[in-house]
Amino acid sequence: MPNKTALQKGASAMAKARWAGVTLAERSRLMKQVRAHGGGRPRDPERCYCGRNSLSRARQRRFDCCKRAGKFPL
Repeated sequence: MPNKTALQKGASAMAKARWAGVTLAERSRLMKQVRAHGGGRPRDPERCYCGRNSLSRARQRRFDCCKRAGKFPL
């Protein structure tokens, strides 16, 4: 994304400052620790036929994941 908005530039700078001085292994450990304790955005309970994507995303992508998995109902 070559032309970032001011908001995107600010968010990028904040993220870089947040992880400055933290090794990749330490960052990975911290992120796994958050995920293990239920952190992050919860999954949408309405899933597509194969269960890979949310139902709204699968509709937008015309159920391509379900067709690949052989579980599309048509």
